[in-house]
Amino acid sequence: MTNPSFKKCSSGHYFASSLSECPYCNESSTRTVTSSNNTGNDDKTEIVKPSAKASPMNLNGNDQSTINLGNKGPFIATNDDRTMIRVPSKDGEDSQAAGTRNSRKLVGWLVSFTIDEMGVDYRLFEGQNKVGREPSCSVRIIQDGSISTHHATILFRNNALFLRDEMTTNSSFVNGIELLPGATVEIRDGDKIKFGSNDFLVRVAY
Repeated sequence: MTNPSFKKCSSGHYFASSLSECPYCNESSTRTVTSSNNTGNDDKTEIVKPSAKASPMNLNGNDQSTINLGNKGPFIATNDDRTMIRVPSKDGEDSQAAGTRNSRKLVGWLVSFTIDEMGVDYRLFEGQNKVGREPSCSVRIIQDGSISTHHATILFRNNALFLRDEMTTNSSFVNGIELLPGATVEIRDGDKIKFGSNDFLVRVAY
């Protein structure tokens, strides 16, 4: 018995009932699909030409194929409604610019006008926030080579923020005062911090 959500062409191919013609028989036909990236902010319409090597969909829902659309990244085609999901790759993207939802509560920001004259901010969350250039840092500052891979740690605990210098080559400063290697101090709203050659303003959200 044919699934009502599919149609069968004269060649015996099953395809979605929402399509006007069989995409496996008519290679010149095109179909419009909506793609969305993992940030949830990119809604684009792509015109996709079926591949000559495409195979009929499996009615049990197990069939899955990947279609490559040039440099836009892979699309995953599923059987139920032929939804195309694009998974882009953004090399060198800042860890906080990916738009992914953090599982920890937002408690503040570091704001800098020396990295970018228009201003750039780095979010601070409850618990530990590693500051540095390495990819594992939640506050990743890649524009300044004088900042160490793990330069400092900012901790939010008991409704307060604390900054610890991680014994780096270039010191950390709070309100113009150089921290001793490994020292920990409390930081408050409006405090000025310096990592490497850049200045940051502390803003709190609690």
